Amino acid sequence: MSEFIPKGYDHITTESEDGENSEYILNRESGHHFIITNRSFQTVDHRFSNFPSKTLDYMLKEDGYDDIAVLDIGGGIEARASGDIAEQYKNYDDLAIYSLDLTANPNTRGGRHQIVGDALEMPIKSNSIDIALSTMSVSEVVSGDPELLKKALLETARVLKPGGVFFLDKVYSKQLEQLPDPDQFAHFEEEMEVVFYTKEFGFFYGLYETLIQKLNNTYPDWKFLIMVKKPVNEDLIKELALQGKNKIV
Repeated sequence: MSEFIPKGYDHITTESEDGENSEYILNRESGHHFIITNRSFQTVDHRFSNFPSKTLDYMLKEDGYDDIAVLDIGGGIEARASGDIAEQYKNYDDLAIYSLDLTANPNTRGGRHQIVGDALEMPIKSNSIDIALSTMSVSEVVSGDPELLKKALLETARVLKPGGVFFLDKVYSKQLEQLPDPDQFAHFEEEMEVVFYTKEFGFFYGLYETLIQKLNNTYPDWKFLIMVKKPVNEDLIKELALQGKNKIV
């Protein structure tokens, strides 16, 4: 796999206590690391409570959306999720699927475009993406650092079309507690011209653990983040049931 690793990065394999291996790409200069993943779109969609597929289905059937573009940020060397989307929606000629990653294997399934690049500085035109999603990618890069989170959100907001939607996972609960509070997100909204929504999804905690964490005030405020670039399509927000209690600010 070394032929896919860009200059300035090292390929690292670690073994956990239970004997399972994890592969990383480490930036020698910054120390940031990126998990090498190859997950299916079904896995990604499930992590976001099926919101990406619901959003894509909505955009494909409603007027006002032309030449729809989907971007998987940190899509992996094989860009499997993007390939799954391309296969699932192969009958739609006006749909383009992109996968952005530091590495890319050109000998993979067709139907989507692989882009070699960094999530914090994407080689993608402004106002060009309708739906962006990131699982175990941006969340790893920002690693609980509010400034890096802001940079990643700014960059994603730049590439989104007006009305475009970004789904960002936050798998690691300890990192959630280090991220900006709602007041800081309010500043983000104003500066980026976006609206943030949150969605709690009962995938990470059991009922008892959730109760204990809430009593100790350590329960994360949101499980995954949804960022919509203004102007917001209110009909889409209704379709996703994101009104009221789901807004961060």
